[in-house]
Amino acid sequence: MALCNGWTTGVEKAQNLFIAMEGAAAETVRGLTADKDEDSDLIWKNLSRRFGHIDEPERAKRRFDNKKQLESETIEVFEQGLRTVFREAWPTGDPKSKENDSMLQHRFIDGLFDPALQQFLRLHARTVDFVTMVATARQYMDAQEQAKITAISKKPNVRFAATEDPPPDRIQPILDGLQKVLQTVFDNQNRPSEANVGENAPRNGGSKKGKAKGNRAQSPANSDASTRTANPDSRYRESEPRGRMPKPSV
Repeated sequence: MALCNGWTTGVEKAQNLFIAMEGAAAETVRGLTADKDEDSDLIWKNLSRRFGHIDEPERAKRRFDNKKQLESETIEVFEQGLRTVFREAWPTGDPKSKENDSMLQHRFIDGLFDPALQQFLRLHARTVDFVTMVATARQYMDAQEQAKITAISKKPNVRFAATEDPPPDRIQPILDGLQKVLQTVFDNQNRPSEANVGENAPRNGGSKKGKAKGNRAQSPANSDASTRTANPDSRYRESEPRGRMPKPSV
């Protein structure tokens, strides 16, 4: 903002910085003035003590050592984040120096999410610089993406009919109907035997009654037979024709 607006002196920077701050930042610089060139640096020291860390380079170095590529991050985003943390950890370091370039390469390979890509770079990008290594990694990922697209395009389009379970209100009537059909079949199979048993029962009862009636009906005949047996003359008299007197016996 100072560069765009032409603020060159420390007093101008301090005055405009006072106007721009609010909230917790305004509380931090309360009591300071903006009438000297040194006040701008004093304001920045107070802001760094309030919102910064005690040892910012050491914290940035730990972040650089633990930098990992997220699953949703691309190679480009991971490389940019790694360079940003490197500048915070080593503000005066040259990323193109041999030592720093080797450090960036090792951190880049160890922080990659894809183990196959890590192995590929260790085998085929050992003698290149950091910029070339990143370009090789991007080419590898592009080739992998193209291979996936080709495999999907060559895969036969097979469609399966979707099978859905019928809702419960449709299953219960079907089960009730099957139960009725089975009950009807069982009743038809058992009906002849029940009829035979029903017919035999009255017949047996009727035979008992018939025997009783027969015994009662035959009782007079038995009595007559017994009478004829007891009296032989009665048999002779029965054989005589009616209207004639029997001859006297000598």
